Amino acid sequence: MKSTPARIIAFAFGLLALGFGLGFGFQTLQYANLQNGKNSVGNSSDDGENDSASPKISAPVVRGLRVSPDDRLLAFNGNYGANPGSSPQAGRFLFDLKTYNWNEAKSPAGWQDSIAQWSRDGKRVLFSREKIPRAAGEGEAGLYEEKIQVPQNKSANDTAKNQRQSTPAALSKGTEPAGEKAYAGFWTPNGKLVMKTRRESKSLYLKNDGKNSDGAQNIDRSPGTYYQNRAVLENGVLAYYVVRDISIEDGTVGLFRIANGKAKLVGSTLSDVIWAYIAENARWMIVCRYAENGRDWQWSLHQVTPEKSVLARQTTIPEDVVAVYWSPDFKQILGAAGKSLWRIDVPSLKTQKIGDRNDWNADDAAWLSRQNAAIVASAGHLWKVDMATGKRIEIWKFPEEYWR
Repeated sequence: MKSTPARIIAFAFGLLALGFGLGFGFQTLQYANLQNGKNSVGNSSDDGENDSASPKISAPVVRGLRVSPDDRLLAFNGNYGANPGSSPQAGRFLFDLKTYNWNEAKSPAGWQDSIAQWSRDGKRVLFSREKIPRAAGEGEAGLYEEKIQVPQNKSANDTAKNQRQSTPAALSKGTEPAGEKAYAGFWTPNGKLVMKTRRESKSLYLKNDGKNSDGAQNIDRSPGTYYQNRAVLENGVLAYYVVRDISIEDGTVGLFRIANGKAKLVGSTLSDVIWAYIAENARWMIVCRYAENGRDWQWSLHQVTPEKSVLARQTTIPEDVVAVYWSPDFKQILGAAGKSLWRIDVPSLKTQKIGDRNDWNADDAAWLSRQNAAIVASAGHLWKVDMATGKRIEIWKFPEEYWR
């Protein structure tokens, strides 16, 4: 089937928004996307003449938006300064949803961080660090852990006063297997660190405690890449559910359950897969393919157990649904990254537009665990959106300095 230009553009944005490579759910990609007007605000002259000559002011871009387990804090990475005469910069932000206080720890020059996950106790965040194509300062790629410093400063728009000093702990350094480099990872429910390697064929490794010469223990290897990985405790046993390539040559993909060192294919092999998304409890999986109409998406919902994967529902989803986020109760999915926000019910896959706004083009989003609401980042603003009514409240905007 031939892809239309609109589909190609949507899929490109989808890859940027979802960041399949990070492995713990859909994360944002390593680099900000500021092309084709996405995440930018245009300065137009009043008379409409020569608008193309007016400079475009790029809005700060939010990546890796994560809500703490108690719904109190937001952690995210901000990319900013991508304007004429400016030098692109990045930083890790914390925002207090109760007091609206915030702070930032700047990333080293030439490096960008991506928040991957909160610890279960809400006291630490896991993030990855990648070099970007510009002159770089001191830094090193890999996985890091940062202890949370709750924002205290009341000067909401005073950027200088809201800077925090942070010395993250390097978690992957010295633990990668010989010839490999970890670039993504996640914490298991019992607090262990799983690392994913950069090169294809990619591998998953469990970091050891550092008490022996082996820094990491192999979990699984894919002949190509991984689509997504989840770790769950089942009757006290740590099990991994991973969607990965089976064969590069014939394009087959499979869902595997890995426990006690043994991998088992769960369900039948899959083909023509664009992406696959496993719920955090590993009991549901969405497989996305191109729809027959050449414009929208075909979603297949699978119900997953340790023994099998059963197709529960298949339907067409609007092309505007690019990035997807499971609700905490796994009964809804938020669709974003397109012009609108969408709610998809599980298991019916009934799709409904949320609210009347048609210019979201969201950078990222995250559900709140104690409300039927989500935080949505769009064009330099953070919004709280009621998932039932679509009512939205602006809770924060990057201060003026970040728009220069």
